[in-house]
Amino acid sequence: MQSHTPEDHAVLTARRIVVSSGLELLDTDDQVLADISDQLVPAASSITRDNYAAVHGSCDLQLLTTLDWPAVRLRPYQLISADGSSWARWNLGVYLPTTPEQTATDDNAAAVQVQGYDKLHLLQRAVGDTYVVPTDTAYLAAARQVILDAGVTGLPPLFDGTAQGVYLLEPMVWVLDESDPATWLRVVNDLLAAVGYRGLWADAEGRFRSEPYASPSTRPTEWTFDLADPRTNTVGPVRTLTTDTFTGINWWRFVADGLTTQPVEGAGLHTVDHTAGELRRPRVERLQVADQAALVARGQEIVDADTRRGQVLEIETGPLPVLGHFDVAEYRDPTLGTLKVLTRTHTIPLDGNVALTLEVVS
Repeated sequence: MQSHTPEDHAVLTARRIVVSSGLELLDTDDQVLADISDQLVPAASSITRDNYAAVHGSCDLQLLTTLDWPAVRLRPYQLISADGSSWARWNLGVYLPTTPEQTATDDNAAAVQVQGYDKLHLLQRAVGDTYVVPTDTAYLAAARQVILDAGVTGLPPLFDGTAQGVYLLEPMVWVLDESDPATWLRVVNDLLAAVGYRGLWADAEGRFRSEPYASPSTRPTEWTFDLADPRTNTVGPVRTLTTDTFTGINWWRFVADGLTTQPVEGAGLHTVDHTAGELRRPRVERLQVADQAALVARGQEIVDADTRRGQVLEIETGPLPVLGHFDVAEYRDPTLGTLKVLTRTHTIPLDGNVALTLEVVS
């Protein structure tokens, strides 16, 4: 989630707001070349985020100009005001234009509909060779080096420093395999997962980020939807809560890969049991991790993903540009109750309301 102040929160939950949108043209180093908001058609433009997709963010923008597409990046933003005079600004990500389509109308005005993806798209290319990270390399330094080796330029990645002093005890190797070629993104995410970090993601400024995985049930909430307070409620009248009654996995065993000794619980082995007297429905995973703490973190991430998708909430809200990557929110509804939810997908029309899909955490 983008940081926001109490003043920003007041703007977003005001009863009457004014929304304006803009667009910045960036170079391949993420430096601003120009503001081309006068060439953007907000009514025909939107941003979408799917946190389970390989590349999380995408854009669909209508422009009134053509650009040097391979040499530029696009950063849309929203400006929101509660009084029409003071404005709060939120950037909505940096995107690589991939499929511009120009359409000429009868009056000779040319509109260009541009689809694009966030900067993870740059890491979706195959490595093209065997890639080796040698022993005694710090995992986080290795992840940064992969991004450099992939030729990705721009703002440097921002990694939480918790695992800064954790080093490989043996090489990690991605063997060239034409049937299943490793991508740069896979290599980065394998390195991050080995120390219990979340998969790489790109924030609203276009900066790559990662941090240790924490269960959504224990994370603090980053936004509150309060339908009981008509003064600040931004949620539309139609809310759909879907419950999946299928009984899924309830027992997990995670084994550290590459051990030279027999794994035991707490040392190369981690078991999570949710059977509660029911028939066991197991899942066993071998994971390449740096230590037991990373094994537990990676295991918890898998358990959370397997168990939290039982209930999905779909809502529409007013403009809400503070949403980000797997944000945790509190949802207070006089009809559906109080729920802790996790953002799964959202679509932000640059001039209108936001469609949200949320997973119920608790």
